[in-house]
Amino acid sequence: MCAYWMFWLLWIRLSYDIACQFGLLLLVRFKSLPAWIHRAEAPPISFCVPKFHLPVHVKKCWGPYSFNFRKHVGRTEGEGPERLWSILNPVASSVSMMTQGGRYDT
Repeated sequence: MCAYWMFWLLWIRLSYDIACQFGLLLLVRFKSLPAWIHRAEAPPISFCVPKFHLPVHVKKCWGPYSFNFRKHVGRTEGEGPERLWSILNPVASSVSMMTQGGRYDT
């Protein structure tokens, strides 16, 4: 079931605070995974650094890892998931012991 979703993706954009470092060996690490995970038809992967984090990187990271120069991301800034962490962290201790249905209801 999980392998079929890849056939519908045209590209993958990964956003991470240190994507410039994380992405260097990620594709090499993928090759060390079991053969049943590998897909020849996998979409291309590109890495972006969220806009709030990019200014503290060295200047050579700014162009290649900026959301501003990526196609098909619109005016994304990559910081959306982090905005909710402070709100959702107190809930984590409550829902961690719940069943899947209980977490969904919460």
